[in-house]
Amino acid sequence: MAGKSCRRFLTVAFVSALLSPSPNLGFFGLYLWGTAGCSGSCCRRLRDRGFAWPKDRRWLLAGLLVGSVGNALVAVFQIVKNLPTPGLSLYDASQADGLMGNPIHLEALLLGGLALVLGRACRSPLRWGAVVLVLAAGLEFSFERLAVAVLAVLVLYALYTYGVRRGGTFALLIGLGTALPT
Repeated sequence: MAGKSCRRFLTVAFVSALLSPSPNLGFFGLYLWGTAGCSGSCCRRLRDRGFAWPKDRRWLLAGLLVGSVGNALVAVFQIVKNLPTPGLSLYDASQADGLMGNPIHLEALLLGGLALVLGRACRSPLRWGAVVLVLAAGLEFSFERLAVAVLAVLVLYALYTYGVRRGGTFALLIGLGTALPT
């Protein structure tokens, strides 16, 4: 049953995107209404059918990270190239929106990606430092300012949880990622 409902959801999303003049809104919905509930119900049913959470959590994390890093790279590309094509043009001719269709949604995705890699970046900055730099650069190119407050909270959490040395490394990576594009 879980497979059928997920396939139905994806079919409706793809048909909506194909018929919509704005494919981003057609697939994700206006302000993401309904999308989270449908995918959440799919995940709930997967868990009831034997979804192995600890094992498959790595796949979910990898998917979220690939999506957030990919969107950050697209945001950097949008600012650098400034193409007039419909899928890659700047939002209001000044803000990068990645593949999300709106800089606010890009900001939320990239902040979530940074929160997901915070612990890993503090424990292994050489391995995860590039990911933090790319996410911070993409976040800077969204030109949304709520991120400043959330980044401050993430840095304070890193400093409190991982100490001055490791948390400071994360703060330095965030600072470099947001300062390099300017």
